[in-house]
Amino acid sequence: MLREHQRRQYALVKAAGRSWHSDDYVFTLADGRPVRPDWLTHRLHHLVATFGLPPIRFHDLRQGAAILALAAHVDMKIVQHMLGHANFAFTANTYTTVLTEVAHTAAEATAHLVLEALRPRPDRPAVEGAA
Repeated sequence: MLREHQRRQYALVKAAGRSWHSDDYVFTLADGRPVRPDWLTHRLHHLVATFGLPPIRFHDLRQGAAILALAAHVDMKIVQHMLGHANFAFTANTYTTVLTEVAHTAAEATAHLVLEALRPRPDRPAVEGAA
């Protein structure tokens, strides 16, 4: 999705020519200027309400991205850089306890799926040796 966005943005750069504001923002207005944070917050709240999602803040999205990156075994130093933390220890201390909870939840979910797969159902044969 980000590569597609980058292609669209390159087209905007080309169309804007010299009037493009080159500040290396990923998400911009059509002329390269940054999107105002209050507009993004308003847009997020609108989308959350439209789709009936539970309330969420941008900070929650940021933390979720960090947790997912760490759960995907992205190096802690990379995550520190992604988040803009000046101190590696802060990133590690903040997210290590969360990862323990994520690992526990993942193990529980996996065990549930395995047990569910072993449960006999009328639409498939029973697995030998399953209780």
